[in-house]
Amino acid sequence: MASERIHTYCAMCISRCGVVATVEDGRLSKVSVDHDHPNGCICIKGSAAPEMVYSPDRLQYPMVRTRPKGAPDPGWGKISWEEAQSMAASRLLEIRDRDGAEAVVFGRATPAANATVDLDLWLSRLANAFGSPNILTTTHICTWNRAWGAKHTYGVPTPPPDIDNTECVLLWGTNPQASQPVMAKRLSHATRRGAKLIVVDPRRNAHAVKADCWLRVRPGGDGALALAMIHVLLDEGLHDASFAREWTNAPFLVRGDTGALVRGVDVSPSAPPDAFAVWDSAQNAAIAWHREHGYTADDVEPSLFGRFSCPMADGSVVECTPVLDNLARLAVPFAPERSREITWVEAEDVRRAVRMFVENAPSGFVTWTGTEHHSSAMQINRAIACFYALILLCHKLAIG
Repeated sequence: MASERIHTYCAMCISRCGVVATVEDGRLSKVSVDHDHPNGCICIKGSAAPEMVYSPDRLQYPMVRTRPKGAPDPGWGKISWEEAQSMAASRLLEIRDRDGAEAVVFGRATPAANATVDLDLWLSRLANAFGSPNILTTTHICTWNRAWGAKHTYGVPTPPPDIDNTECVLLWGTNPQASQPVMAKRLSHATRRGAKLIVVDPRRNAHAVKADCWLRVRPGGDGALALAMIHVLLDEGLHDASFAREWTNAPFLVRGDTGALVRGVDVSPSAPPDAFAVWDSAQNAAIAWHREHGYTADDVEPSLFGRFSCPMADGSVVECTPVLDNLARLAVPFAPERSREITWVEAEDVRRAVRMFVENAPSGFVTWTGTEHHSSAMQINRAIACFYALILLCHKLAIG
């Protein structure tokens, strides 16, 4: 029997674990850990690869419909790869000649749990070479909100933490031991060197057992818990006020009558149309701010909290509050002592977790499926992103 061991990687998830594939007489027989690989590890999905490859239900060759669409039996028939490629190319060129390249959309399936991600860039190049700007991709419900909640909050999808250098990791609704073995391996190394671990999960999984702080949240109570943690940050003064003033919209004024942001032109007609307004505690007045030109006055001290009677350029006076003050007011009803019935988490545990995350810098967080399967998943993830942004001191970043 001819046997060959091939050093490769598993494409079943984003871990991309280093593995050794054993091929016997041209047939994949086993997938095992590659201990020489930096990310050498494996989970049950990777080790089950031979079963998937040789499953009797797996489609292994091109099929073509032999009966009209709508027929009870499509009459699928097997054709060669050469025939399939020729047929697809011919049809694509026919459409382009008749309707133009933009009439074609190039699509792919989700990259989760398969190797589709490896062809992503090639698909883009194919579409570009063909002349179409249309690329259709998809993702799973388990990743959309965590990525785009963060992007809507601070501009980029949720970044992975630099676990090798972090001193505290917050796992929220994710179990790397089962789904990201490489991350689990790094977490194990981090905790052995003294890094703190906080776990938010209703289940007592492998990481919760080892956590320094386990918040056993009620299923569906994640949003309330995130607001409770934001309340602790602001209530105990643990937030990074300098970062909030200089790098976020926290000091921007919000109109009390409409809930809209106050524009620079509302308080100063000469301000750029895309400027906003803050309340300057030094001059006790509203001052315009523009992302390119800065403030329209010197030595401005933007207020983050308070209620102000703001004179408008049209002569009216509107009660206004800074964005961060609005967030603080939103979080007050969810103070840990008041939201325990919703979250099922003891108030002292919430406060201890927040203090641990802030005091053991640099810190980072990971969220996944546990925050996704809710009707308010986007806002849950945005609340978690806001919590992180409020302590994002420049010298305490734990982003990879």
